[in-house]
Amino acid sequence: MKPSLEPSYTFEARIEQLRSTLSPFSVDGTYISPEDIQVLLTEIEHLRSEAAAIRNELSVKRWNDRDQIDELKNEIIRQAMEGNVRIFPVMPKPIPHDALQSGVRL
Repeated sequence: MKPSLEPSYTFEARIEQLRSTLSPFSVDGTYISPEDIQVLLTEIEHLRSEAAAIRNELSVKRWNDRDQIDELKNEIIRQAMEGNVRIFPVMPKPIPHDALQSGVRL
């Protein structure tokens, strides 16, 4: 089951609903019955499951994007090597004649 982008909107709405339901009790507190605790825990578990599904979907997308970038880099390098572009070898840095005579270490 692959989550789409739409559940994230309901996910946010459910979190906001939970926050707005509990926020009035932040000042005076409240008594929560065992049945209400079960409902609250069930909702939290549903939100956790949905957050994990969204995280997994994002992780897969990032992984695939990284793989596509690597493939593109390799294709660019392959085309450059096969084409008329040539990579020049790294030449050693020239040592000035007077540096050798004065004993300067390079």
